Amino acid sequence: GNGGVAHVHQRDPERPELGRWCDNQRARVGTLRPDRKARLRKIGFVFDPLEAAWEQSFEELRMVAAGNGGVAHVSLKDIERPELGAWCDTQRTVEKRGHLRPDRKARLVEIGFPFDPLEDSWDESLEELRVVAAGNGGVAHITRSDLERPELGRWCNEQRIFGRKGELRADRKARLLEIGFVFDVAERAWDQSLEELRLVAESNGGTAHVLRNDPERLELGRWCATQRTLEERGDLRADRKARLLEIGFDFDRQEVAWNQRLEELRLVAEGNGGVAHVHQRDPERPELGRWCDNQRARVGTLRPDRKARLRKIGFVFDPLEAAWEQSFEELRMVAAGNGGVAH
Repeated sequence: GNGGVAHVHQRDPERPELGRWCDNQRARVGTLRPDRKARLRKIGFVFDPLEAAWEQSFEELRMVAAGNGGVAHVSLKDIERPELGAWCDTQRTVEKRGHLRPDRKARLVEIGFPFDPLEDSWDESLEELRVVAAGNGGVAHITRSDLERPELGRWCNEQRIFGRKGELRADRKARLLEIGFVFDVAERAWDQSLEELRLVAESNGGTAHVLRNDPERLELGRWCATQRTLEERGDLRADRKARLLEIGFDFDRQEVAWNQRLEELRLVAEGNGGVAHVHQRDPERPELGRWCDNQRARVGTLRPDRKARLRKIGFVFDPLEAAWEQSFEELRMVAAGNGGVAH
């Protein structure tokens, strides 16, 4: 159960007697009967105590790598395995001095041991970020100002800077992309806003529109206004404009303002028995009232699609009809507060 290494330390808390027996065989190696020596070697017994200790640590590290995605690394600061962390650090020091036996180096490399401490640190941060991504819908993103993980946030920012400068190694970039790392934070924020607007459009009959002063979606409303401003200046990227048009986004500010009033009137109609009418002298909605009068005044030149949309929500184009409806609604409210007597 130890990778073919027959070694038990004398201080092994589970097998102290066997540990002492093993030490005794090493101490008597010069006088040990040849047949016993042969049988011990056959099961992988290590006569050199230093060799035995190395093998034990190596096996422990191999088990770590097996459960860590093939990365054979234990930090010097690892509070659960401080001794193994110190052993790993020793292997790097010995290798740097050119004193690590080739066979040992080969075996360490084979299980994924990183000799470069910087590489080691990079792998640690990547693993930490991978855990974040797993709990974040596959998005590996931490900002520089993250209070819970400031060091990881700074590391992420460094990767973006290296990426922009073209100084990020291809293998590292590939590994980051594999776990869903976001290199362009601004691009991700734009995509998120577009997706939010697309959901609005789906629930709004294909109209991708959010008012700038929408109390429920203030940020998205401001984002929509920004896209129109950029488009007017000629600064909106062609691919972004195409994606906005695809979900029904309207760049025409006048069209947007008209749609805003229509939506406002539709809400009035819902609470008014299906009658979409607001008087121009309405103290609560004077602007909407003036807009309604304007639609009636322009009925002869009003675009057919707009006329159809107004009719759909119960808009009254005839001013006399509108006046009658207004008086009727006023009387209905009197009745509601007068025990059903409309007088």
